[in-house]
Amino acid sequence: MGTDLTFLRDQCERALVRTDLPELGERFEGKERDSYVSGERRTIVVSDRVNCFDVVAGTLPYKGRGIAAKELLRTFS
Repeated sequence: MGTDLTFLRDQCERALVRTDLPELGERFEGKERDSYVSGERRTIVVSDRVNCFDVVAGTLPYKGRGIAAKELLRTFS
């Protein structure tokens, strides 16, 4: 199975760089995750941002999806 470079290039344009979900509450932006707080409820949105040495270096398509799945498995296993 080879790597489809055209597919990867197209997906880079669809990476989740920034969220804007005011209905979830006040937004706090981290290096890779955005957190929304409303009352006692906190919602964490994992983005596709990649950081190194405390600087956002770019994005990696589907990175957020993979991290969220890993966290769910760790939490509910």
